[in-house]
Amino acid sequence: MGELIVISACLFLNALFAAFEMAFVSIPKPELRRLARSGSKEAQRLLSLRENPERTLSVVQIGITLVGAVSAAVGGAGATESIEPIFRQHFGMSEKTAEFFSIVLVVLPLTYLNVVIGELVPKSLALKNPVKITFLGARWLWIADRILAPVVVVLEWSTKRILRIFFPRSRATSPIPETAVEIDSLPQHHQQAVLNLAHLERRKIKDILVPWMDVQSVRFSAPMEDVVPVVFASGHTRLPVTDNGSVLGILHTKEFLAFRETGRDDWNSIIRPALNVLIGDSILTTLRLMQSKRNHMAIVVSPLGVRVGMVTLEDISEEIWGELFDEDEDSRIRQVFADRVKGKIPPL
Repeated sequence: MGELIVISACLFLNALFAAFEMAFVSIPKPELRRLARSGSKEAQRLLSLRENPERTLSVVQIGITLVGAVSAAVGGAGATESIEPIFRQHFGMSEKTAEFFSIVLVVLPLTYLNVVIGELVPKSLALKNPVKITFLGARWLWIADRILAPVVVVLEWSTKRILRIFFPRSRATSPIPETAVEIDSLPQHHQQAVLNLAHLERRKIKDILVPWMDVQSVRFSAPMEDVVPVVFASGHTRLPVTDNGSVLGILHTKEFLAFRETGRDDWNSIIRPALNVLIGDSILTTLRLMQSKRNHMAIVVSPLGVRVGMVTLEDISEEIWGELFDEDEDSRIRQVFADRVKGKIPPL
């Protein structure tokens, strides 16, 4: 009965050590910093332990090893004293054979319980609740680190000596710098921008394009006097130029108005090439393409080359920063242009 109590206690302690170990390496460091800033003493202790995680894990491993050794010793002794005589008296086995079967009868179920209850179950719980479990063991880990400090120092020294003797050419790799972003410490609008940017890769151009039926354009064959009202009425800085259902290029309206002041009427000569993107392209891929091509506007086409819409850098920016409002949201500029067309405002 005494052996059973000792083995049960060792199994329980092994489960605690395993849970603390997994939770300790699973809890994010930015989360610990946030909790430490809020005044959590457990988080402050854990941060100090995370500065040298190998040392803390050594402390946990010492506990697991000791518990396992005690459990194995007690189980083996109990098997020899309690079960071996039964095999010898009732089954007529020799001393060595009875000892072997008695140990197997104890070791197999003990191994099963140790793996399932002492390792797998607590580690699974630790992965699901790392903060709660780590905080429950933070104080005890900190105390154990102080008590076992001499033992840990000896183990660290022994490990380094063995590595230096048997593996003299091995070198430690440079630690990977932390790239985690403490998003909770950012302002609300910055948090939203980071989240939007993180999801931008999965979004497609078809989700943000302006349908072609809503796009204002000018005809390639239109004379100068017909293009001017369209430019003024649209209020846009860029307009697609079409001819027989296809897009020939992009007209920059500011450049067009400056060109008009020269007195020339061959406005088709200042049309710039249009950038085409597929409707299934990702937003981030399209953004990189527009940056490399230095285009602020792209024509969206289907896989068959059919024109379906248009997208601008402003459309993509709004997916990150939210709704953007320009100077013409109240239509004042459009009204000035309309008055200019009607002759209320004299030309320059």
